Amino acid sequence: MGSIYRWANHVRIWLGEASPDSAMAMELVNDCARIESPQHIIKRITREDSSAQALITLLRRPYWSRMWVFQEIVLSKRATVHCGAFQAEWSAFKRLDRLSAHTQDWAKLQGRETWVLELRKALFGIAQFCITKKQARLVTNILQPTRRLQSKDPRDKIFALLGVCDRDSFLSPDYTMSTRDLYIASTRNLIEQNQDLSILLTSGLWSPENGENIDLPSWVPDFRGASGIDIQYMAASYLNYFNAARGTHFSLPLQAKIFAPCHDILETEGILLNPVSKNVALGKGEAGRRNVLEEFAVQQTDAKVEQPTLEALFQAMIFENATFHGGTNTEERTRKRERLFRLALGFTHEAFMLRAEDSCGSALAITESIVGELCPLSEQSLIEEYLRLQREDPEQLYWLREEFKLRTEESTDSSLTTIFSTTDGYIGRSLTQIKRGDLVAILAGCRLPLILRVQEDSGCYFVVCPCYVGGVMFGELEKRFRSNSPDGLEIRKISLV
Repeated sequence: MGSIYRWANHVRIWLGEASPDSAMAMELVNDCARIESPQHIIKRITREDSSAQALITLLRRPYWSRMWVFQEIVLSKRATVHCGAFQAEWSAFKRLDRLSAHTQDWAKLQGRETWVLELRKALFGIAQFCITKKQARLVTNILQPTRRLQSKDPRDKIFALLGVCDRDSFLSPDYTMSTRDLYIASTRNLIEQNQDLSILLTSGLWSPENGENIDLPSWVPDFRGASGIDIQYMAASYLNYFNAARGTHFSLPLQAKIFAPCHDILETEGILLNPVSKNVALGKGEAGRRNVLEEFAVQQTDAKVEQPTLEALFQAMIFENATFHGGTNTEERTRKRERLFRLALGFTHEAFMLRAEDSCGSALAITESIVGELCPLSEQSLIEEYLRLQREDPEQLYWLREEFKLRTEESTDSSLTTIFSTTDGYIGRSLTQIKRGDLVAILAGCRLPLILRVQEDSGCYFVVCPCYVGGVMFGELEKRFRSNSPDGLEIRKISLV
């Protein structure tokens, strides 16, 4: 089938018969295709709530959830979307998908219109179809984005990709294999070929919503579905936002043979940090953020953790990464610093609102206390700007807080997110599957840390989920890698089951 779509001059995508609001949805898409400015496109979208709601409905049609249509769209030279008698070019949908990723352009609007977030989610639901043919040739680029697509035979979650990607990087179709054996063999093949463990960022404990328990090892992704995973950790690894395993002392290449004689065990090397001591679900809305601030803002850090608590909490809340730093020119670097500065002001206001309710101190004293703990952001300009806005433009503070809230909830899936700390004071962000006693691990060949859980009486570990830990994401642990230090770290073999 892949060759048919690859050589077709024009593919027509049939969504089904039109519903009463399909005309409005397709008209909106076509109108946006004729507009050049992203800001003007957003204005057109928000001009009529009913049109945007109609587009949300269109993007949630069953067609977009089918596994086998992935190659139909991705391989097409040109595609037109049809719904009843109405039509729009697929390129117009792709443009809206790109626009939906511009968080800053939607920030104020999303605070006022509840449907805006739903529209952006609906556009994210078709994002896997917007990948280029060149990108799709690498199976690692498409294996995770297609997790949410459905097929009657769970083995087709693998085999349906063969018409799109390079066959040399994958297994040949073999329907005599069980789903379990196919998923294990596919994961093994990818790790051995790429000498990379990033696929573990979408593995973890079994989730009933993905299907019956087929007894997969925890290091093997359950490709049947995406319940219980947050794809944005994998995306951060793919985009090279982090490299926690960097450093001359523990940046080790994966061994050529990383699998134990047992088919179900993955032998790795890495370092383990102290156990998780507490965790608080972030969720969506103010209540979750208040609980997180109340629990962690007063935490004391261990001497070996050089980062102040509020700075680490701020980084974890916004999922701070490489996109906030660097840049190819002065203008870009300035823009990134300004964005981080705005988020710091928003976080400061969030923390101020909490402390103002719980403290009898003056506004100045409370603000100085907060800003003083935001280490690299504690320049005088931050406190001066915050106090100025308190006096002259409190509405701007409101919107800065809204921007911070939006980043907090969108940087990863906040409904799945937990903020946690370890016994030695590290603060991080992970998924709700974690519990006290779990361990933070940094494995050779994996850019982001993982949460592991000890398997009783075996000395092996289950993969629970990926995580973000302030103060370790860019190889900072190299400083602790000294064998003669009381708090030194050492590489150890870690067996995953």
